[in-house]
Amino acid sequence: MKRFGTHGILIRTYEKDAARLGFCLASIARFCSGFDDVVIVCQEKAVEFIRPIVNASPVGRLKICPAYENDYIGQQITKLRATDYIDTDYICHVDSDCVFFEAFKPQDYFFDDKPAMYYKDYDWFYRQKHLNPWQFITSRLMNRQVDYEFMALFPLIYPKELYKDLEAWFVEANGYTYEELEAKLIIPNQVSEFNLMGAFSYYEGGGKYHTFLDWGENPIKHYLKQYCTDAWVDREISDEEYEELRRTVGQ
Repeated sequence: MKRFGTHGILIRTYEKDAARLGFCLASIARFCSGFDDVVIVCQEKAVEFIRPIVNASPVGRLKICPAYENDYIGQQITKLRATDYIDTDYICHVDSDCVFFEAFKPQDYFFDDKPAMYYKDYDWFYRQKHLNPWQFITSRLMNRQVDYEFMALFPLIYPKELYKDLEAWFVEANGYTYEELEAKLIIPNQVSEFNLMGAFSYYEGGGKYHTFLDWGENPIKHYLKQYCTDAWVDREISDEEYEELRRTVGQ
């Protein structure tokens, strides 16, 4: 299968996810191939929790990001500036609560020589009575109505050019930087970095960055499981989860 450029995995984590990060990295070591780099990013205050996990893993290296008073927003800024931490042609985002359970290589997510971006129209979520706040929030950041959800399926892969292009467009279109984003939010903490990136690729990219696939109309192969789908839930690992995670990574 044709290989497109160099590929890296970026994980932005924090101290409460240290145990989950260990399983995430173990799953990458077991199931992932074809990646040139794996980078884990955290704030300085989390290093004492995260570094031992990274040092014990056969994959990954640690980088430190700026300190953010609100690290929920800080995590999103880190991911929007992923090219500050990893220098590969394509960046695969995985959260630290994600665990691979199937063999995965970057080429599995390429269609028509570009990474796939799965999306779904928001009307479907409304008809399913599924609570999804991201349409209004992303539309406001994009200065237009956004009709699609773009972060329904991990992993998420973006070409490195998208990050700089998006930031330049964002500042010009909105008149403020990512660091000023929190102060501009109508609802505290309500911003979705991956929906912003997907919407920019879809509406402003002109087909440059991704091949877009409606996940209701295209067959999807799942490669990983995300355990904490709500950012505000308890991050502790239950006994049942622990046994499942150990089996998955072969411990």
